Amino acid sequence: MAQNRTKLWVGLGAFVFAAGGGTPAGAGAPEATTAHTPAETAPGIQLASAGGEGGEGGEGGEAGPLAGLSDSQTYLAQLMLMKGHLRVGRELFDEGEMKDSAVHFRHPVEEIYASIAPMLDSRGVGGFKGALNELRALVEAGDRDQVAVAYETVMNRIDNAADAIPQAYRTDPSFVVPVVVAMLKQAAAEYDAAVKDGQMVNVAEYQDSRGFVWTARDLVGGVASRLYTADADDLGDVAADFDGLMAAWPSAMPPHQPAMTPGEVNAAVSSLELELNGFITHNYGAGDGGEGGEGGEGGEGGEAG
Repeated sequence: MAQNRTKLWVGLGAFVFAAGGGTPAGAGAPEATTAHTPAETAPGIQLASAGGEGGEGGEGGEAGPLAGLSDSQTYLAQLMLMKGHLRVGRELFDEGEMKDSAVHFRHPVEEIYASIAPMLDSRGVGGFKGALNELRALVEAGDRDQVAVAYETVMNRIDNAADAIPQAYRTDPSFVVPVVVAMLKQAAAEYDAAVKDGQMVNVAEYQDSRGFVWTARDLVGGVASRLYTADADDLGDVAADFDGLMAAWPSAMPPHQPAMTPGEVNAAVSSLELELNGFITHNYGAGDGGEGGEGGEGGEGGEAG
């Protein structure tokens, strides 16, 4: 079964992990099949509309899990964190959780955009803050048809921004894996802020972490064929470890009793980090200067991906 899942991942990229759940970015979330009690009825739970974004100190790239990345890896990570916010926001919107959904459509502008704007400028990429704000406004108005269109527009703008990184980098596991690990560590920090003393206390942090893990998985899916070529068995272990980690988020709306403790999530992330780091063969230094040195990477990324 694990081998079959791994082959599917290689063949279909991000659109595997059927056992892990989740909806590919750009697709409508499936209709919820399990009932949940509204978060508002659970004593001690901080609603998504409240503040308390305690786990997000590193999303701007100035500290936390992103601090050790190169300039270009930080750029990619921040774009993918935006996607994580939007992805879980769309999932919640499609499930009719409008209040929670609106929070996550605000996060890319409120928490990330100011940091990434100079990076867009330096790479000659057009800004898309207006598109993000338009999408947020449509979400808050509850216009499903227009949200679907605006969501695809924003996701495409983010993908186009990522394309400013040379393909040689974007298809190189040595470049992508540290970004994935940073996203998983950020997700673990969010989850740690969401769960205290065995209770779910912050819905927004739980949802952010779900979006980050699902998007990190998709990012690995983008280089899965190269990972499979390098070591199919190790890629199978990565797939299995993702399955284990994703069990912490059984749904976009959290269970009142957490499925995993923060310690268990951190352990699962550490296991994934160990497996993923085995695929790193080159070091992209913090001063990559916006890809000035890709020509010296021994042909990395020039091979068929």
